Amino acid sequence: MNRELRITPTLPPGSVLDGNTGVGALLRGAPAEEVEAALREAIRRQPESSAGWRSLGVLLGALGDWKGSAAHLRQAAERAPQDATILADWAVALLSLGRNSEALRVLHRALRLEPRDRQIRVRRADVLWRLGRRRAALQACHALLRDEPDYAPALRLRAILQAQAGNYHQALADWKAGTGGAPARGEAAFLSGLHWHCGNTRESVAIGRQLLDSGGLDAVQHSAYVSARLHTEDETIEGARQAVEEWGRRQTFTFAALRSVHRRSSRRRPRIGYMTQEFPAGPAIHFVLPLLEQRRRERFTVYGYHVHPRRDAWSWRAARHCDHWREALDLESLARLIREDELDILVDLSGHYGSALLLLQERHAPVQITFPNYPGSTGALAVDYILTDRWVCPPGAEQQYTEEPLWLSPGYLPYRPPLTPRLTPPPSITNGYITFGLLQRPSKWNAGTWDAVAQVLRQVPGSRLLVHYSATELDERGSACRRRIRECVESRGVSGRRLLFRGRLALAEHMHLLSQVDIGLDTFPYAGQTTTSECLWMGVPVISVAGLLHVARVGWQILDRAGVGELAADSAGAYVANAVELARNPARLLNYRRNLRRMMRQSPLLNGAVVRGIEEAYRGVLKA
Repeated sequence: MNRELRITPTLPPGSVLDGNTGVGALLRGAPAEEVEAALREAIRRQPESSAGWRSLGVLLGALGDWKGSAAHLRQAAERAPQDATILADWAVALLSLGRNSEALRVLHRALRLEPRDRQIRVRRADVLWRLGRRRAALQACHALLRDEPDYAPALRLRAILQAQAGNYHQALADWKAGTGGAPARGEAAFLSGLHWHCGNTRESVAIGRQLLDSGGLDAVQHSAYVSARLHTEDETIEGARQAVEEWGRRQTFTFAALRSVHRRSSRRRPRIGYMTQEFPAGPAIHFVLPLLEQRRRERFTVYGYHVHPRRDAWSWRAARHCDHWREALDLESLARLIREDELDILVDLSGHYGSALLLLQERHAPVQITFPNYPGSTGALAVDYILTDRWVCPPGAEQQYTEEPLWLSPGYLPYRPPLTPRLTPPPSITNGYITFGLLQRPSKWNAGTWDAVAQVLRQVPGSRLLVHYSATELDERGSACRRRIRECVESRGVSGRRLLFRGRLALAEHMHLLSQVDIGLDTFPYAGQTTTSECLWMGVPVISVAGLLHVARVGWQILDRAGVGELAADSAGAYVANAVELARNPARLLNYRRNLRRMMRQSPLLNGAVVRGIEEAYRGVLKA
């Protein structure tokens, strides 16, 4: 399962549409208040005419008074019920007020009058999208673009819909066509996200850097930029630290009317708060849940802070293992809850994967710690410690963190398998060929990874490569992403016919698919965490490379702690050699398939040693 970057742009109503309401012609350089007064006088003199009502409605909308705009445009529509343009303007005002169902009804009236009007058609598609009817909205965009292939507002809207459906390459093509390659400043972050999803990491980082230099990124978008940098081949320890330090300097938030941090009382059990946006189902929950399930209840009082609008079976499970459960939808409310609970330690579980990190810029507990489920430092000014270990942070690599390292001898990362499907023999036994698996998202791919993967395929004749990640476009024959992957292997001397593709799957199907892989091929320098753990649980060995940064060593950390550190390499050449040697040894593959799950159960990943180590670390910092 791959973590997905949310890239739906925050756009004002109608921003993907034409939006040309003729306000400039109304004003002609005159002050808005004079024009408004003149229009009101025209309405008083000729109340039966639709022109004055419409013009004033348009002007009020341009001035941000959408309530007044909707009221006046309704009056205009009553006076000219056959004027589709007035109806379309009224629908925009209703849309801006969040009255989407009403807007859709008005647009249907307009389309009956002018069924070929492109502005009305794209506005209807926009409203369908906002009502959650994405398939209908996408069909409406397809129909419009068949008639007018170059209509920019429809291309931009279809790009948003395609991205939400997991068709990122088509979304990127539509967005570029609809913006001429130069999106407005408020929409550039969306373009950066599309590049990230398509594996164009350098382009994503470049756009993020431009926006950052111009002051065009908020805290969450800045975090996405920091994360994207970790995916590049040439990121260094120094560069990664400078990136998070810049985030810490630029992103601040002041919470009003909050009491000062309390002093810890020795008369009660220490209070530990876990804060995350990742209690609902997703990759993180399988590393976060053990912190709650395996804890020793007599040692600490645990508070869970759920910062997400959605709840599911996994978040309910997390809530049951907390002594106290708190929910908040905004940072101000969350900060107030944390202060009222008088925590002794506040632990962030999301890092740059979530917006709640901004809260840690101020001190809301005497001790603040980050658990690096996000595989790196936060740069948050008031975070004191980071949980780490000798695998991801060997001696001399401490400078990659802005926090003080807390080294845990059993490792910092526990794991809870999502499911326990039945183990099956290696597929090569029945297939007669080796199936390798490239199971990471495209943002982790790079030329070095493809060079190594192609070498492996060339040296193991007849082998196949299964490419699987969570995107629907991977299942579409002839899709741009499939063509790109084929080009990556064919340009390196491997036939595209040796490729297999599977896109977005439900969790149970995803786990079953992993059993159809003989050997997993990790990406580098951004190594896998969730997928590597899932593969080992299904008896699938994973070949990885141990690099320099935390993010480049977490694959080796998981392998070595599970007892199969021999699968990790220290170079691309050794990575290729390890994969080829393993592919030529069916007895060894069968041994891994039979024993990896048992080895994981007995390892610190699952046996509770990590959580005990973390709790001892808490006691140590509280004494200090």
